Amino acid sequence: MPESNISYLLASAAALAAGVAILGQSRHQANEPPIASNWRPVLGHAHHFLKKNGAMALGPSMFEGHGPDVFVVEASLLGQRVYVARGPKAVKLIMGNSAIRTRILLPDESLDRMESNRIGILFNHDLESWKVNRKCFVESVGRPRFLKGLAPKIDELMSTLVQSLDEIADKGNPVLINEMMNLISMDCIMDVLFTEKRVFDAGEFYGKVPPLLFKTVLRNEDAKHRALSQKYNAYVRELVRAKKAEMENAIPDEMDFATSAFMAAESCFEDPETIFKQVNAIVKETIGGGTDTASNSMAFLVYELARHQEIADVICEEVIAVAGWNGPIRHEMLNQLPMLEAALLEVSRIYTLFAAGTTRHITEDVLIDGVLLKKDSMMFLVIGMAHWDASYWENPSEFDPTRFLEKPAKSEGPHGFGWNLSPFGYGVRKCPGQELALLEMKVVMANLCRRYRFRLADPKKPLEVKDSLARECGPLEVIFEHRVEA
Repeated sequence: MPESNISYLLASAAALAAGVAILGQSRHQANEPPIASNWRPVLGHAHHFLKKNGAMALGPSMFEGHGPDVFVVEASLLGQRVYVARGPKAVKLIMGNSAIRTRILLPDESLDRMESNRIGILFNHDLESWKVNRKCFVESVGRPRFLKGLAPKIDELMSTLVQSLDEIADKGNPVLINEMMNLISMDCIMDVLFTEKRVFDAGEFYGKVPPLLFKTVLRNEDAKHRALSQKYNAYVRELVRAKKAEMENAIPDEMDFATSAFMAAESCFEDPETIFKQVNAIVKETIGGGTDTASNSMAFLVYELARHQEIADVICEEVIAVAGWNGPIRHEMLNQLPMLEAALLEVSRIYTLFAAGTTRHITEDVLIDGVLLKKDSMMFLVIGMAHWDASYWENPSEFDPTRFLEKPAKSEGPHGFGWNLSPFGYGVRKCPGQELALLEMKVVMANLCRRYRFRLADPKKPLEVKDSLARECGPLEVIFEHRVEA
């Protein structure tokens, strides 16, 4: 190509980029959010979203140059309009807004491969079926008979681990606490689901890769993930089918989650095939959503208790006071463990598992506190910024569960400690498995804390936190030590 033509093309491209920038700035109406800092035409703010240090840096980097009164800014991600919101106002007004309820739009091809199209609640963007599916999920989790039997079931499971854990403590061998908690959490979930391992990594692949790529370029990856997805779905279907056959004979005395899900689905749907598909979806989403979150929270908590033995000792004393050294931990005892509950809240504040918060797809124009958010846009609510807000939390980087021992005189927010604390979300899309997750973590940690002390194998080794959209505890070696019964 002649040099003059190349120069012409370069000049045209530069003029086009400048025009896009000018138009992008001028088209803004007075009530639209301001543009995030360092806006770059065409690529937009991709450099912010792809920063190496992850989600905890996303919010601060997007709000550079904007005052504290700005709670939402507009960004551009490869041509897609994206809103980034921060602070307690955003939690209260955006997460609590019934018009903003669609989590994320995925192509139908991706949903079909995961068998999640128009079913379940996680990726379902069909509003009407989502409403019915969520109602069914909430009924499944909230059934009193099911909830009352949870603590004994998890407590019994923990009692079966005592021999192995005692051997670990006797030998003084370090364990990878993040791997151990993942296995315990998986066992808990499967026991709670079926009174009975996830092989499913396809969700992340199909959630991030456009269909054009996995259908044409990444065919080998597509085939691998489809095979895993089919294997996993077949495994869950077989368990659900066996549960249905068991229920046809009699409802068991001890109600597990799958039984509760069938009862809820039968109250919401009439067609047997739809009921079966719904229970199948509920079970898959419970396994997928309940394992990593609980295991990472407990791994982070063990790390902090190893660094703060005085807190671990108080939790131990609480458990012994209500259940003794070896007695069962029953459902009604869990409300008598204030330090343990405070420690779980504190760990969820410091190590916000979804640091960039929750994502939303805005399906209609909506006005939030006088700010216009336009339809067909993505929303990132950076919960981590509220959890680390130094103007609200005293010494926000310090692990201090005592801040949650007494609620403020004016209790607000999802947990009564203000709108700066929302680890399980808020509003129409708050985590429906919140009670299940908290109960599991309380029973597991109560059992561990009354029997063992935790010590870091290498106290000088910094904790590795994988700072992505879902924060994870990296390899962390912990030594278990026996507590001596008084």
